[in-house]
Amino acid sequence: MKIINFPVAQSKIHALLLIMLVITFGSTGVLAKNVEPDAGQKTGTLEISKDALKAKIEAINTREGLDEATKSKVLKLYQSAEDNLSNIETFKAQTANFKVAIKQAPEKTKKLQKEIEQVLLKVSKQKLEDFNQIPVEELEQRLILEKGRISTLDEQIKKLESELIVQNSRPPLIREETLAAQQDLDAAQKKLEIQPGRADLKLEVEARQIYLNTLIESRTAELKMLDVEAISNPARVELLKTDYQLLDIQKNALNPVVTAIESLTFERRQQEAKEMQDALSQAEKEVAGKHPLIQQSTRENIQYSRDLQDITAKIEQYSEQKTKVDTQSSEIETDFKSAEKKISLAGLSPALGKILREQRRDLLIQSDFELQSQTIQNETALTSLAQFKVEDKLKRLMDVDAVLKEMMSEQVDQALPVDQRMMIQAELRVLLNSQKELLNKLDIAYTTYLRTLGDLDFARQQMVAQANKFAVYLDERLLWVPSSEPISIGYIADLYHSTKWLLSPFNWIALIKDTVTLAFHKPFLTFVAILFFVGL
Repeated sequence: MKIINFPVAQSKIHALLLIMLVITFGSTGVLAKNVEPDAGQKTGTLEISKDALKAKIEAINTREGLDEATKSKVLKLYQSAEDNLSNIETFKAQTANFKVAIKQAPEKTKKLQKEIEQVLLKVSKQKLEDFNQIPVEELEQRLILEKGRISTLDEQIKKLESELIVQNSRPPLIREETLAAQQDLDAAQKKLEIQPGRADLKLEVEARQIYLNTLIESRTAELKMLDVEAISNPARVELLKTDYQLLDIQKNALNPVVTAIESLTFERRQQEAKEMQDALSQAEKEVAGKHPLIQQSTRENIQYSRDLQDITAKIEQYSEQKTKVDTQSSEIETDFKSAEKKISLAGLSPALGKILREQRRDLLIQSDFELQSQTIQNETALTSLAQFKVEDKLKRLMDVDAVLKEMMSEQVDQALPVDQRMMIQAELRVLLNSQKELLNKLDIAYTTYLRTLGDLDFARQQMVAQANKFAVYLDERLLWVPSSEPISIGYIADLYHSTKWLLSPFNWIALIKDTVTLAFHKPFLTFVAILFFVGL
């Protein structure tokens, strides 16, 4: 049996406990040292405002004896930190908007869907208004108003289409932007852990720490914003689609009204023109047996009336062209404003690239513009000459009595009985007064027509200048924008089927048969085609 020495054992136990306590406290100190930088990273971020940054920048600019290289580095870091603070505010505002969209978009979509149901019900029960009792002038004003409403709806629909394209393209971009922001955040956190130990770099170290802290905050805010955007994207897209559907229904409801007004207005104008022509023809027949001077004055008045009709029709025609040009110019301006966003997204969406190329093809060609401008200039010259003749004629008719007296003495036989001369003089007075009134109306119409031509030419010049600017902008950027999907297995499969169809003898037989049938039924076109190929 072994005897245990208790005092010795007790001392050993005490020593062992002491060693364990030392190890425990030592490891705690090491852990505290290891944890301390991370805690500093998480909670020790320097809270700094834009005003404080501006004060630091101003202090650096006014500080004397500072090395220029160090000064440049510090200022650059502070300015980058200032940009980060601006980005943080932007990201927070966007996050708030997306959060509001998450809450409100479903409710707005439901309201729009109910409104769509009400509009569809109203359209199904609505009967077309009777416009027959409304005067032509009021109908034309109503037509302008209805067309203005349709034009407004078209602009809203076009904006929604562009926004839908952008939002449908966002999910893959959100994933890419999230990955890039996370990489920047990780890199900034790693850089923040590494701090140089030289005392003379204290100013630069402080600036770098502020920059990295603001960068971390900016990327964190961006990640949060992208996360909320991804969550809100389906609801916002659904709201855009519903809004688009409602606007389209409202536009389609207005189209029959505009068509009916246009048709009725055109019919009435045609009827008025026909009645006017009939009245003029009847007046020309009625003066067939009268004095030659009365016949001549009547025919002049008839011609002036027809000129007035023609110039009124031209004013309406060129006014419509001016409206179309204004609409095209507005569309070009809208496309130009949204082109930058589309181009930034088109790298991942060939559909957007195709839309941009179609917009480029639809832009006005310079040669067409020069030809139309020449036509307008020629029309302006002819109208100015015609107005000069009308004004010259009006000067002669300023004193109708004097002109009447001259015509009676020079062109009416003095040997005629007094009663016949009095009748001729009375009719001539009526004709000359009518002619003076017609010439005044014609002079005003020519002035209006010249102003309309000038407005049209100026609007077209502005539109072409804007179109050329837009074309140059697209030409500089569309080279790097894809307009079709990349070649895939499906493309190769489609190519195989197309080649198979091309090599099939049955398809060639059908083609030859159809060609012979067409040549038999259309011999003249066949002859023209043969001449064309021979010419080639």
